[in-house]
Amino acid sequence: MPSNASIGAAEVNDLQLKRAIVEESMSTLSRARVEFYSDDTPVDLTKLVGKPFSIEMDVTDTEKRKFMGSVVEAEFLGYEEDAGLYRVEVRPWLWFLTRTRDCRVFQDVSTVDVVMSILGDLGFSAHVTRKLSKSYSVRPFCLQYRETDFDFISRLMEEDGIYYFFDNTGGTEKLVLADGRGSHSPMPVASTFEVDAMGGANSVFRNELIFGLSAKKRVTTGKVTLKDYDFEAPKKDLTVLRTIAKGTHSRTDYEAYDYPGRYRANPVGETYARVGMEAEASRYETWTGAGTVGNITVGHTVTITGEDHTGGVTKFLVTEATHYLQANPGSTERESGPGQLGEPLQFDPDNKDHYRCVFDVVPESEPYQPARVTAWPEIPGIQTAVVVGPKGEEIYTDKYGRVKIQFHWDREGKNDEKSSVWVRAMSPWGGKNWGMVAVPRIGQEVVVQFEEGNPDRPVVIGMLYNADNMPPYGLPANMTQSGVKTNSSKGGGGFNELMFEDKKGDELVRFQSEKDYRQIVKNNAEITIGLEKKDKGDLVQTIHRHKTETLKTGDMTFTVQDGNEARTIAKNQTQDIGKNQTENIGESRTQTIGKNSSVTIGQNSDIAVGKNMDLKVSSNLKETVGQNIEITAGMKILLKVAGSSIEISPKGIEMKGPMITIQANAMLEAKAPMTQVKGDTLLILKGMMTLIN
Repeated sequence: MPSNASIGAAEVNDLQLKRAIVEESMSTLSRARVEFYSDDTPVDLTKLVGKPFSIEMDVTDTEKRKFMGSVVEAEFLGYEEDAGLYRVEVRPWLWFLTRTRDCRVFQDVSTVDVVMSILGDLGFSAHVTRKLSKSYSVRPFCLQYRETDFDFISRLMEEDGIYYFFDNTGGTEKLVLADGRGSHSPMPVASTFEVDAMGGANSVFRNELIFGLSAKKRVTTGKVTLKDYDFEAPKKDLTVLRTIAKGTHSRTDYEAYDYPGRYRANPVGETYARVGMEAEASRYETWTGAGTVGNITVGHTVTITGEDHTGGVTKFLVTEATHYLQANPGSTERESGPGQLGEPLQFDPDNKDHYRCVFDVVPESEPYQPARVTAWPEIPGIQTAVVVGPKGEEIYTDKYGRVKIQFHWDREGKNDEKSSVWVRAMSPWGGKNWGMVAVPRIGQEVVVQFEEGNPDRPVVIGMLYNADNMPPYGLPANMTQSGVKTNSSKGGGGFNELMFEDKKGDELVRFQSEKDYRQIVKNNAEITIGLEKKDKGDLVQTIHRHKTETLKTGDMTFTVQDGNEARTIAKNQTQDIGKNQTENIGESRTQTIGKNSSVTIGQNSDIAVGKNMDLKVSSNLKETVGQNIEITAGMKILLKVAGSSIEISPKGIEMKGPMITIQANAMLEAKAPMTQVKGDTLLILKGMMTLIN
């Protein structure tokens, strides 16, 4: 049987083992509680705490076994006779990861990458043996949030189906990462044993015995189903399931369904479902054994025969073991001194062995996964972060309007586009190519919430002002103002704005377009300025350059109901009318032209004047008619030039003037029933030939 156990501490000598209990289990931090004596000067506990400690025992005449670790707690229990009694708790080096706590971001790394990175940072990477046969997907965004390094790597490994155990062979303390049957080898020294039920009854001559192997079976869930959602493939069904029905009862198909499954792709979900199902199925059938086999080692396989309740199974995987060591089994306790403190380690009174172990095994042929026990951290409330991006950019986004952020607690981020993955930003309204868009800009403080509290799934749900980014309207002086004001990018200095002033009596809506403005009304538009029973209202338009209005179909009506219209044109006006123009003026019309006026009429022109018409020309008037001129007057037509005149009336035509000349180049004929030619002073009839009849 194992005997001659000894203990060793890095900085303390001459320690005598009293008893020890060592507990080890798959994917669990092993724990050794050791009581020992020291006959020398009282032990300085500071030389124990945090320092290496080992228990070594003989397994055979030539083979030894070590339990190794570091002291995490030491106490002085008092005196027994003349010796000081001490107790220490020993843990593996991985336990020190429970003493660290952090908040940090990992991107595009696998679980194995994360584990090795953290262990490497703490100086433990050389103490890891990887017996992994599977490949592991990359995690795009993985947050460690207010949790110990141990809890962080534990939950990642549990999710991916990586478990671990410790190997102390070769005088070193190794952490072995495993993920299946290929990760386990037979126990060192000896790995085949036969159950000897008779050897367990009050015997002190047993050597490497297994007293018995008791079976245990449990009801387990027969199906694990997971589902999740990928916004980049919103209609894709990401449901995955795995079934392992155990037992012969009618409820083996009961299902464990969970959402969200924490994956975006089916292959990853299938891994998670498999791991969850195997962890549940591993609970179905276990065996508990006891004996004095000193090399029972968690994480190794063992062959056990001679037990009727194994259903033919002989090869097992050791998943849990508790080792009991005592220097003087069956001896009476030393006399306790007056100052003894604490309670001794509890041993079975029937245990008369220097060494005894109790262990659990599962069938080696079945897939094994330990239970998932590490809680996934949840962030129930909101956090704030800062939008980040490449140097020199003001806006950094992708086709979904996502942004990069850096949390205030992130000590490793560089406030650039590598600080996070793309993070979705919530909008008040969104649809298929419609909705509202306001991309958070670099430097803005944003409010972040997490899907189902999952640190790996942040969502930007809003933005906040702070001392660096103040509101656009000075507060509280302008507390009645609200609106939307943008900032021109890059460089700023300009903005678009829609502002509302709600101050009583000074209500205002202000709109600004920093450069261009386009307005489309696909049906009707109606603008009312002023109220008839309140302010009449004015409209003032100032256009610094050109104005173009196009009315494609229909009519245009412009009405000034009560008031005048004044138009001032600094230069030219051109008016093109495709067909007719009708102009009605209720009273008078005055038209003043500074220089020239030209009117061209393609066909006819009619002018109708209800009463009088005056035409005044300061210099000359010239009329040219291609064919006829017809002038009709109801009373008379009078042409006057100084003292000369021609008057046409119903009575006749009268020509007056100081001198009247009638000249015909060929012939002049004056004809009437009665013709009178009279000269008061002189009458001259002259011609080359004159005929008077």
